[in-house]
Amino acid sequence: MAAAPASTERAGLTASVLMLQRQIGNAAVTRLLQRDVGSEAEGLQKQSAPASQRICATQVPSSGPPQQIDAQDPIVGTVAGPCLEDWAGDYFWYVTYQLPFAASADGFIIQELYQQGSGGAAEHFWECWRVRANHRSPTTRGQTPDDVSPARAPYDDRYRHGNVPGAQQAAQGWFRHVGQVRFYPGPLPPQFGTENPTVDFYFTRQRPDGWTGAGTRHDCYAEWGRRSGARYRGLVAFAGRDEFRAGDTVNDSRPRPSFAPGP
Repeated sequence: MAAAPASTERAGLTASVLMLQRQIGNAAVTRLLQRDVGSEAEGLQKQSAPASQRICATQVPSSGPPQQIDAQDPIVGTVAGPCLEDWAGDYFWYVTYQLPFAASADGFIIQELYQQGSGGAAEHFWECWRVRANHRSPTTRGQTPDDVSPARAPYDDRYRHGNVPGAQQAAQGWFRHVGQVRFYPGPLPPQFGTENPTVDFYFTRQRPDGWTGAGTRHDCYAEWGRRSGARYRGLVAFAGRDEFRAGDTVNDSRPRPSFAPGP
């Protein structure tokens, strides 16, 4: 999820909750949700967190003929990652969104996102970024943290599955972010709340009016465990038709959740 402006932070979040959320999930959840992270503790082994062993993905050459890009489907550009951080599924991916053409009117890039994991995580929500007429990218951007490369680079959204340092970690499992993102010209859908001209990022658990389920694919999947007695870890990610892989070969065999519009 994207980094929400400070004005949207919920005052009731405690420092300890914020610390955990920054390490589990994406940035919108970090700043706007008071998540129950206890489900991620299910099935944990009595072992200490492994030291950081970062492996960053490389893009897989595309096959097949080029496909036409819809004018409302953002291009998902990688800023940092996707990278595996350790042997227990920790990963990050910072990206930007850019429309193929300048927006003809003010509007919002909206993403429907699922966060799911073998430890019991099951988040589903929508988030959006303001785009001004005659522009191609969101109005405001965050900066990547100092522990990734490049540091302090502008980004719009991040996927992050984090393991709390020093905590027990599952010996095997999987985690994924599964998203669909598209630009919608016009006013903010009411499900996001009252529009504030000084706020450029919004979040909701209710399906926004006008949502079609179409858009650019934005997925990241990590899996770890043992094969024939040896440890393995791998990541596969998609930004539209672009595919990225890191570590051992893994494939998400689970069906993608539904992005169809509601009744």
